[in-house]
Amino acid sequence: MEHLPWGHVRLLLDKLDSPELRDWYAAVGGEHGWSRNVLMNQVMNRIHERIGSGPANFTRRLSLPIGSLGSR
Repeated sequence: MEHLPWGHVRLLLDKLDSPELRDWYAAVGGEHGWSRNVLMNQVMNRIHERIGSGPANFTRRLSLPIGSLGSR
C-alpha cells in the first residue's frame, strides 16, 4: 500500500476488515491507476468475487489435496 495516495489507504482501511482483501485491492487499484471513486465502486461491488485472482483461503480451510484445487 506504500504507493497509494492516503485517501485510497483510508478508504481500504475503513471499508475492508480483511488484510488480504486490502492488499489485493491496493495491488489491483495501483496497477490499473484507479481513482478513489473507482476504488470505492470496486470495493462496494465486491469486484474481487468476480475476478478469479482475488485472495483465496482454500488451502487454509480445506485439507491439502482438495484445497490446492481451489486455486486452479
